[in-house]
Amino acid sequence: MKDKSELINIMDFPDELSDSICQTLSNFSIALLRIVIDQNHEKFSLIGSGTLVIVNGQFSILTAEHVLAEIEGSEYLGLLTSYRGNPHRYKFETNHLTIHRIAKGQNDSDGPDIGLIILPHETIGRLKAEKSFFNIDRRRDRFNQGFIPIDRGFWFTLGFPGVFEFDIEPNRGFSEIKGYYGLCGISGIRKEYENNGYDYLEMSIKYESHNKNLPNSFGGVSGGGIWQVPLSRNNQGSLEPDEYILSGVIFYQTQLQENQRFLRGHGRNVIYFKVPEYMKELKNS
Repeated sequence: MKDKSELINIMDFPDELSDSICQTLSNFSIALLRIVIDQNHEKFSLIGSGTLVIVNGQFSILTAEHVLAEIEGSEYLGLLTSYRGNPHRYKFETNHLTIHRIAKGQNDSDGPDIGLIILPHETIGRLKAEKSFFNIDRRRDRFNQGFIPIDRGFWFTLGFPGVFEFDIEPNRGFSEIKGYYGLCGISGIRKEYENNGYDYLEMSIKYESHNKNLPNSFGGVSGGGIWQVPLSRNNQGSLEPDEYILSGVIFYQTQLQENQRFLRGHGRNVIYFKVPEYMKELKNS
């Protein structure tokens, strides 16, 4: 970590650096599909987003609890792994998954809203070869003394908005193919706070002329990751990431008012302490 700091306007953030960061973060990010079989035909729908993680030694998907509720009654859970709309997906029988609906509050907007899917280790070889799992276990001790200040570096949100759904011409024996483009963008942290033992982040999304690609709804992004990316300058004077820190899970969007809305998510304490401690207590019970 570099001690020297400087102020960088978000409007001056280099596009090529943003693209490079998003490419790295997308390696951990997936879309979640609910799949049911009707007369030998698959019917599927986007239910949310998630981040591939390792927690308590388990290869898992970190997401929002209300996303997990959508899996009930489905035969399969589908995972979309490409952020560029490539026609490829993974499919898991839901009875082979271990689903932990860790916490859900009475009010959707307030939280808590956090859950975890444990993937079957014996059948994720191809997924592990294609994607990366963010190892929460290796980073817990580091944050025992506190987290990096929220004004250090830039923040990114990732997920799969349902409004980005598109149709692909049927091929390879499929009667219907749909795709979903992933969204990765820089977000400003409006505030960080705690309520009833859970920490939260709130991000400001402004619909301005330079943000032409923003979706009119973030439905489908629930469960997606919030990342903090501290930066420094290399010997050539160019900005580069120091590291990539998974720092939140999105669960709620506010209404669009005066060209602005807010995304709300859980923060770092939930990821690095609440979720692992829940899993540890469950194992010991």
